[in-house]
This record gives sequence, C-alpha cells and structure tokens, in this order.
Amino acid sequence: MVGSVMKNRMKNWGRSGRSLVVTGAQWMKRMPLAFVLLIVVGILGVVLMQRVVEIHTSVGVWSSEAILRNEMQYPKVNDGIRKSTVSGAEFWEQYKREEAAQRVAEEKAVAGVDIDSPHFLWPEILKHNDMVRVEIDSAADIPAEYRNCDVYKSKQVEENWRKWLHLNRSGLQRPAEPVFKVIVLTFNRSSSLQRLLTSLEEAVYNGSNVDLDIFIDKPKDGTPLDEETLRVGVESTWSHGEKTVLARKVHAGLVAQWIDTWQPRAGMNDHVMLLEDDLEVSPWYFIWWRNAQRRYGHRPDIAGCTLQRGTLRARQTTLKTPLNVSETYETFLYPLVGSWGYAPRRESWMQFREWYHKNGTNPSFHPYVEGLKPTEWYKSQEAKGTMWTMHYIWFCDKNKLFVVYANLKNKWTLCSNWREAGLHYSNSNPKPDFVPLPRNESLPALSEHPIMLDWAGVIHNAKPQPPGRVNDRKHPATVHRPTNTTSVEEIRLQSNKTKNQGNNKTHVSPEK
Repeated sequence: MVGSVMKNRMKNWGRSGRSLVVTGAQWMKRMPLAFVLLIVVGILGVVLMQRVVEIHTSVGVWSSEAILRNEMQYPKVNDGIRKSTVSGAEFWEQYKREEAAQRVAEEKAVAGVDIDSPHFLWPEILKHNDMVRVEIDSAADIPAEYRNCDVYKSKQVEENWRKWLHLNRSGLQRPAEPVFKVIVLTFNRSSSLQRLLTSLEEAVYNGSNVDLDIFIDKPKDGTPLDEETLRVGVESTWSHGEKTVLARKVHAGLVAQWIDTWQPRAGMNDHVMLLEDDLEVSPWYFIWWRNAQRRYGHRPDIAGCTLQRGTLRARQTTLKTPLNVSETYETFLYPLVGSWGYAPRRESWMQFREWYHKNGTNPSFHPYVEGLKPTEWYKSQEAKGTMWTMHYIWFCDKNKLFVVYANLKNKWTLCSNWREAGLHYSNSNPKPDFVPLPRNESLPALSEHPIMLDWAGVIHNAKPQPPGRVNDRKHPATVHRPTNTTSVEEIRLQSNKTKNQGNNKTHVSPEK
C-alpha cells in the first residue's frame, strides 16, 4: 500500500513540474522585452555596487570637498592589506608626491641621468681623482663662473656633468634642497694650497655632500699659470662631493676672484664658503657653518658668517685696543666682514654683486666709511685696487648688515690665517694667527638672539647668554634663548638714544 501511495505522489509531482515549465514559458512569451532588460540592468547594478564598496574600502572615495574639509578617513593600504587610517589631506598629499615622483621618473628616462641628487653622481665615483680637461662646446654651456677657464673634472663624472648642462638648457632645475660648496681661490702658492686642501678633506661633514671648486688665477703678465699649483689642485683628494679645478685663461685679479667666482641665481638653494689658499680650517668649520646658516640664514639683517676670529676694532676713536669679546658670548654679530673664510648669505650677496657692478667699478666712487681703520688701509692702497672688502664694508654699513662670528674659548678659531707673502703680507716666516679648534673639542652653541656690536665694539644687548656647548656632533647646535629678546629695530633706537645721552655705554673689555 505504501508503494502505491508513493507512486501516485510521483505522478502528481511530475504533472506539477510540467505545468510550471509550461507556465514559465507562457509567461516569458507574454513579458515585454523592456522588462527583461530592466532586470539585467538591475543585476549588473548590484554587481557594480559591490565593486564600488570594495574600492572605497581599499583606497577611499575621491571627494575634493571632503578632502579640503579633512573630514573623510581613508585606510592606508600596503599590498592590499589595511594597516591604519589616514586623513583625507594626508591621502591627497601622498597622491601628489606619487604623481611628482612619476614625473621625475619620466624626466630621468628622457634625460638618461639621475636627477634625484643635486649632483647627479654616485658617492663611489666622487672618490676618484683621475681628472681630465672638459671640452666645452660654447660659453652658453657652462655657468658664468666657469667661463674663461680650463675646466678639469673626473673622467667618471664628465659625462654626467654634460647631461646636467643639457638639463639646464632644457629648463629643468636642480632640486631646492641646500647645496653646499667650498670655493678655494689660489694663484701660485702650491704648498699653501696643499695645506688648506688637506684640512678641508680631513674636516667633519657627517655625510653631507659638499662640492669643491678650485680657481687658479693666471699671472697678469700673460705667462702660464703655476704648473705645481695646478698639479696640487688636480691630484688632491676630495671624497665629500664633486671637485672641479678651474684654471683661468686670463688674469682675473683678487677682486674678481672674490666677487665673480660665485654668482648665485634665482631658483637655486646653494650656499658657498670662500677661502684663500693661505688659510687652514678647523675640523669643525663645516658643522658650524651649516648650523649658522640654518640659524641665521633667514634674517634679512645678516650679510653672512665668517670663520675668522674677530679681533679688529673697526672704529678706534675711543678704544684703540683689539676687540676681545668675553667668552660668555659664544656668538656675536658685527658689521665688519671677516674675509678669512667667509660665507655670504646668498640673497645679500646677489644684492651686493648687483650694486658693485653698477657703482663699485666707477673710478669716481670711493667707498669710504669715515672713522674706520679699514678705510685708512684702503686709502693707502686704493691705487692697487686689491682690497675688495672696503666696498663690502660700505655696502654693509649703508644697509645695516651684520656678520656672524664664533667666539671660541682659549682663543681658538674656526679658520687660521698663516699670513704668507702675497698682495697684503710680506712675511718671510709665516705663522698662523690662532690655533684652529681641535677635533676633540666641542662647538659653541648658537643663540637665537646673539649680542650685536657696532663699529666701535659697543654691545647693545648686553645681558649675557646662558653658556652651552654642542657635544653631539651629528646634531645642530643647541638653541639658548636669552631673557632679553630685543629686536634689531629696538637695538638701533637704543643705540641712538645712548649716543645722544653720552652715557650707559658698555664696551668690550680690551684684550690683555
């Protein structure tokens, strides 16, 4: 009986299935084609929405309005794995960085040169000193400073340098990161040049890339330049950046050597230290220079910073003793330029060069600053035309500019002058004026508001700075903030008031 019941049920199920198929077929025949399309579109829409949700989960939705409001939160993706959330502004900045990197990669592919580095050179290549003379196609191919010079570069870097010149002509500029360069001015003192280059090579750079340019002047009488000096420059070791030796084809003279060997251009971010060959630098010269540039490079009242130890009292109407700033003040500002290792602030140097080439070369112009000792020296040798510093002193005086000096203990200096026989000295037994700061000593701290001296050595913000040293060689100088953060304008007003009243002057104690 059970078997007959199951048989009847199977028949009924078969009839029901056939009836469903017939009904579905009849329904499909009667349904409009548009309705079928609507269903298909609906199904596709559901699939698409699922995909949109997946995209939103992985990289976020691009909404400029929400990004500007910084309201949206996006997940950071690392190989498709969500790590953490990042704000919309950060997501947008990351996109711009990636886009810029892609453009750089395209430029690199076109130029065939690594333009990520401002020097386009590999560190291991820089250590080679097998230098060759570079053939220049035209004067337009090289910087203005290199014209009228035979240019010597390493064989390995010559090709990259040519590609850099091509990039310059095509409108591509070097990156805006700071570029440091040391420029050495020399003539015929090969042993002096060797001593300076050795001290530069052995200094502390902490991995910073520093270029080196050596300008060798040609004698005024047209005779060939000193071959031994050229040999020292070419064969010297320089492992901290790109080295270029420039042998002048025509005589430039000391003034042109100083004023025209660095011609800063807009859009660059280079910083230069100018050194004559009879100097010797401390191992800490670069670290102090870099820190001083970071600390004071933004100030419009700064002309530059010097490695020279400040001892000359420029105006000696009251005191005629040498300048001797107390060791309490480890940094001070002084209007007098120190040319024994001088790093001009690029903006003020551009203004000075523009002014000098318009006015300083006029024979009827005399850059006298009356009452100053340098003016007396300049008048005694004005006919020689070798004292470029007087024009710079006049420029700083008219524009109220100051030079940054380091005031080291024990009468150490960041750069010693051997005062060898030349245009300004006739010493047959040269000796350094001061001992360079040794490597085992620490650098002085750089105050955000250092004391300011006038031409006579008068201190106008005389409260002492807290003492401090820089013991970590890999970090910038510690900032000490004195309690009297007087502005430059207030200092000048105070100076004028003090002069009118004739009292309350604070003089630097004379050197014993």
